[in-house]
Amino acid sequence: MKKIWIIALSLIFLFSIALISCQQSTEKAAEVSDKAAVTTAGYGSKASSSGEDLRKIIYEQTPYLKWALWPGKGMFFEGTEPHGDFITVYVNDTALASIRNVSGMADNSIVVKENYDKAKQLTSVTVMRKVKGFNPEKGDWFWARFGPDSKITHEGNVEMCYGCHAAADDNDYIFVGKVTVKGSAGHAAPGYGKPAPGYGKEAPGYGKPAPGYGKPAPGYGKEAPGYGKPAPGYGKPAPGYGKEAPGYGKPAPGYDKPATK
Repeated sequence: MKKIWIIALSLIFLFSIALISCQQSTEKAAEVSDKAAVTTAGYGSKASSSGEDLRKIIYEQTPYLKWALWPGKGMFFEGTEPHGDFITVYVNDTALASIRNVSGMADNSIVVKENYDKAKQLTSVTVMRKVKGFNPEKGDWFWARFGPDSKITHEGNVEMCYGCHAAADDNDYIFVGKVTVKGSAGHAAPGYGKPAPGYGKEAPGYGKPAPGYGKPAPGYGKEAPGYGKPAPGYGKPAPGYGKEAPGYGKPAPGYDKPATK
């Protein structure tokens, strides 16, 4: 009987150990899964595309205030609607490298735009995140808008955002600065990259002499009328030359008479 109790207690002990081990394995697997989910969220898989994932990235995991500002842009530069009177733009490392390479924004590029009113009070934070496969026909951009309190107000394929940024589709939907070879701060100038009209063609009459080129001007080489002839009266004395003026050498009338009182 004593042996049976010993065997039973041994079995219970072994079962307890197995149960504890199984529980620890489950917890470890869950922990690995959570870490994997966070990593995936940080690198932009389609499955993790949500406003909450983005909120965690820019406010908790890698606070955007520690990121670089958009190259060449400072704090509080002039904004346009609907972003407000002033904006400040931050970019993560992936976006920064893409901007410098001028090759379009790479997957997981994140652009954070702080929106301010005239008094430079924060009104909202708008975010663009490149997520490969999220929305290929619209540049694979995931859009989000957060209030000053970091609460989500808009997320996903926000038509208001796309409707505006579609005008910069040649610059990967970016307005702030040039990120593609053909783009220029969001817009390529009309005719950019195309030769000017008539470029490479010779102008009309190019290479031909002007009319009359090489011909002497009318009258060239001919003497002017009267050339070499003396002017009329040349060499003749003027009328009365050498004659005394009337009364020359005669005293004036009344000369040698006393003046009348």
